[in-house]
Amino acid sequence: MVYNPHNFKLHTHTRHKRIAVVIKNNVEHHRVPKSKDLRMLYSHIRVTTNKNYIRQIEEKIAILTGQRQSFNTPA
Repeated sequence: MVYNPHNFKLHTHTRHKRIAVVIKNNVEHHRVPKSKDLRMLYSHIRVTTNKNYIRQIEEKIAILTGQRQSFNTPA
């Protein structure tokens, strides 16, 4: 389980410790994960309170689910 130490209501559950460490490090350093796994992306959102970071991850989710076109995608 990964949680925000400032607000224990912000938490997520993971199946593996390695994934929990990756989520923790990414959230601490505000890094957008390279993963395309939606469960992992939503876990990042559940742990942070940073609005800009949440928006960046939501944009990545939108691109992955096809709700938004990426600028890097050739037409």
